[in-house]
Amino acid sequence: MSAAVPQPDALSFEDAMERLDEIVDAMETDRMPLEDMIRSYEEGIQLLKSCRQRIEGARRRVETISADLDS
Repeated sequence: MSAAVPQPDALSFEDAMERLDEIVDAMETDRMPLEDMIRSYEEGIQLLKSCRQRIEGARRRVETISADLDS
């Protein structure tokens, strides 16, 4: 894992979810050195946090749009 990892916010939501799936799959199926596994876990947590923030932002936008309809 020596390649630079893009920051979660630099990825689209879909790309971040795809990368998260790749990390989970690799951790479940590949034999990884402990240090690589820790780096992958850390990257996965950052991606998960970013995705959750985006979902929350989308939820708030939908609520705002829906509230505007009721006005």
